[in-house]
Amino acid sequence: MSKWTILELTMAVLLTSLTGGILTLVWQGIGRGMERAGFTNITFELLKAVVIFYFLPLSFFFLKKNKQEIGKGYLFSITPAYAWISQIFLAVWTVGMILFFLGVFCRWLMLRRREQDLIPCDKDIVSQFRKNYQKLGGKGERLALYQSYRFEVPCVTGIFRPRVILPMRKYTTEELQVIFTHEITHYRQKDLLLKWVSLIMVGIHFFNPLAWMLYRNVRRWSEYACDFRACDKAGGLKNYFGVIAEIAVCDSGDVMASQLTEDKNELEERIKRMVKNRKAKHCRRWAAVLLSGVAFIVSSVSVYGATLASAKGYVYLYHLTEVAIEVEPMEPVFYEEFEETGYAEGITVKTGEVILLNRAFPEISNWSVGSGESMETEGFYCNKGESVVVMMDILPEDVEVKIGLIDANSDKKYIMAKGKSIYHEFSVSDTGTYKVFVENQSKSSVTVDGVYRVH
Repeated sequence: MSKWTILELTMAVLLTSLTGGILTLVWQGIGRGMERAGFTNITFELLKAVVIFYFLPLSFFFLKKNKQEIGKGYLFSITPAYAWISQIFLAVWTVGMILFFLGVFCRWLMLRRREQDLIPCDKDIVSQFRKNYQKLGGKGERLALYQSYRFEVPCVTGIFRPRVILPMRKYTTEELQVIFTHEITHYRQKDLLLKWVSLIMVGIHFFNPLAWMLYRNVRRWSEYACDFRACDKAGGLKNYFGVIAEIAVCDSGDVMASQLTEDKNELEERIKRMVKNRKAKHCRRWAAVLLSGVAFIVSSVSVYGATLASAKGYVYLYHLTEVAIEVEPMEPVFYEEFEETGYAEGITVKTGEVILLNRAFPEISNWSVGSGESMETEGFYCNKGESVVVMMDILPEDVEVKIGLIDANSDKKYIMAKGKSIYHEFSVSDTGTYKVFVENQSKSSVTVDGVYRVH
């Protein structure tokens, strides 16, 4: 993996984590207003959207597309300090993810072992379960019901083979009503899938405390939303939380399943939220739309501002860490310039790595250009009237190649040259993005070293 690729991957991860963190804070503020307005369900849906944004590197792609305009050509340029930091970060990030997901895998294996001794339930219990399932909008018999000696609290597990698991004990009809309503609601909300997605999210962004905060909120709010939807369908507030409180004593807190009691320490908070929600004067639907619009605007402005600030910070640190390069003046040599559009048939075009120790002199180091190949730099921005100076060494010295500029329209200016100490200045006739290229139409491969600069 090249230094350029490592740097871009590092920036993509950090910028995505920054975007997700900002949206987490916005949700934390706006979500409370939504909840006070009585729109618990909408608050939960906004939370799901925030989780998704931790997987979308929008800020990175925005900066990459506009790097010339925003960073004046310095954005994503590499210095020795940037290269070192990005390599260290990638190594730590990779090790951290491996350890995190190894722990998740071990927890999953433990859950699978506990599921090996499942016992079918009595027909009466299954019948009550099916009635509750259909009453809550469930179709078919995809969601199965089992009992087990290895589970302390009722839960729903499995994404592809979902099942509700009851501990081995006697239940009253009222208890089963609460348990079934709660677990079926979790299943209908797809809470287990959401937990797995958020678990992957926090594994990728394990270094970000806001990602961990979001993960904890996902677990809490999946319970709040479930309580909100299931309470009245399970016999009312007193009966619903009475059953939950009784079972909470045995809570195991398994993150791989959606349980009746996710965290017994937060049971009191769940009850308080439910009471507040019942007492809340629900605003009109337009109020929810207004608050959602405010959340969108605040999020967009915040992310855009943070993205531009990150770009400016990157450029500032680049200038602090760039390496000064001295280039000895060379005697000018006249080369005849040629022009053409595109590449000849059969030419393979590749992008070569450029070492940007100093933006003024991007370095082409040890390019291997085979027969029938053309190697290009990444695009850089030039204004009309500027020039691009190219200084190169070609080995073997007796092989002649094309060296030149190609613009966004595939129009080329080039010279035919060979040997060492090749020096030529190309004038820029139009403002736009250009690339330096070396095209080899000979029968042997060549090695290219050199620098170029815009002035």
